[in-house]
Amino acid sequence: MESTETVTISKAEYEQLIAIKSEVAYLKFQLAEMKRMIFGAKSERFVAQNPDQATLFDLPAEQLQEKTTEEITYTRNKPQSEKKQPLRMELPSHLERRVEVIEPENIPSDAKKIGEAITELLEFEPAIAYVRHIVRPKYIVEQNDEETRIVIAPLPTLPIPKGNAGRA
Repeated sequence: MESTETVTISKAEYEQLIAIKSEVAYLKFQLAEMKRMIFGAKSERFVAQNPDQATLFDLPAEQLQEKTTEEITYTRNKPQSEKKQPLRMELPSHLERRVEVIEPENIPSDAKKIGEAITELLEFEPAIAYVRHIVRPKYIVEQNDEETRIVIAPLPTLPIPKGNAGRA
C-alpha cells in the first residue's frame, strides 16, 4: 500500500514556489532560444543589431491606433493608343533571287493586269541560300457593265503562315 502524506506550507512559501517555477520555465525558454540561435538553421538565426529596438508587440496602443495619410500626386505619359504593325526586315540584296510567276487559273483573255503581289521567301538548299521571288499578277475582270472583280493567284502553302521562310 502506498501512503499519502500531506504537507502544509504557508501562503508566502507557496507564492515563492510558484515564482521559482515560473523563473525555471523562463530560463528553459531562454536556453532553448539560445540553442536555436547557435545550432539552428542559418535562416532561423536572428540577432538584433540594436538591443534597444522595439518590436511590433512592444508598441503602445496609442501608436498602433494612429494612422497618418499623405497625398501623393504624379503625372505619367500615356502610351500611344495606336499599335504599330511589326515590320519584317527586308531580305539581303546580295542573295540570289529566283523569280516564279504564278498566274491565276481561268482568266479570260480580255482581263487587264493592274498590279502584282510580291512575296519573298528565304529558301535554303544544302550549301545554297537564295530568295524565292514569287510574282502573282493581279487582273481586273469586267463581267458586265456594272460588275468588275480583281483576280490573283493563291499563294502556295507555306511552312510558317505569314512567315518568310520557305521549305527546306
